[in-house]
Amino acid sequence: PKGFVDQTRGLLNYVNDRYPDTFHNMNYVCIGATSVQGSTKIFQGASLDELIAYWSYLPLAGNGNLLGDGIIPWDISCLPSATQVRLDSVKHSNLTDKDNWYGSEQNIDYWVHHLIGSVPMSSANAGIVEDAVSVVKPEI
Repeated sequence: PKGFVDQTRGLLNYVNDRYPDTFHNMNYVCIGATSVQGSTKIFQGASLDELIAYWSYLPLAGNGNLLGDGIIPWDISCLPSATQVRLDSVKHSNLTDKDNWYGSEQNIDYWVHHLIGSVPMSSANAGIVEDAVSVVKPEI
């Protein structure tokens, strides 16, 4: 949004300017999370994660009180026409949570099969996937 510092240092504008729409005849998969609600209510108990999330979400989406992965709000993390994989508990990167981010060994099975086809998930994670992940596939 105008009037905010560009958190992406120009990357978001670069992508939006050069690729304004999705390419036709391609399948897109977007992966995002809803693990952190942005908040500035430090006197009501907001955590450091919630404060960082608020100030990360605000310049990206114009609203800091959203759900996201602590850096990117869910509301802007996915293309409308893409398969949307929402993870409820993961964080943005290993810098924000070294044990629980998109690339953590225990989280990869939740989303990687959407990228490479129908590779079955490991049996260790199969029972908890329904509670941890929401998938929205576009109507064609």
